[in-house]
Amino acid sequence: MSENTRKTTVSFDELLTAFEMGNFMTFDGVRPSIDLDAGKIHVGSDDFEIGDDDETEVEEDGDLLPLPSKYDLNLGKQLVFAFADPHMSEADADKVYSFFTRKGGYRRFKDFLDRRSMLETWYEFEDAATKEALRAWCEENGITLTDD
Repeated sequence: MSENTRKTTVSFDELLTAFEMGNFMTFDGVRPSIDLDAGKIHVGSDDFEIGDDDETEVEEDGDLLPLPSKYDLNLGKQLVFAFADPHMSEADADKVYSFFTRKGGYRRFKDFLDRRSMLETWYEFEDAATKEALRAWCEENGITLTDD
């Protein structure tokens, strides 16, 4: 468990939305975090105004716990490989592994899944793994989740 000894409770839906903003937005500089004092999700940005004037004060004075990236939670290519092994033939899984030996692996992977009519299965797998990893991270950090 982290240094956080107080009990902070946040909405899982809000946490997931902020995590996705921080990991899948097309611009850099988005910093999602949990305001441990207020039990709220905070999303700051270097390039865009998000939220209201109180958000700047939270960034300067609040006790913020930054949300992890998808890479911190092993939701990058490790997750792709965890999907490929049980869901594909050995030959197809080997093909997927080869996609990531050079730039553009995710694009090739998703194109390959689309041709195999497996894209929806991947999205379901990725969604479940993301939710499980975020819940585990919260538990490790003493964050209580509400499902509202």
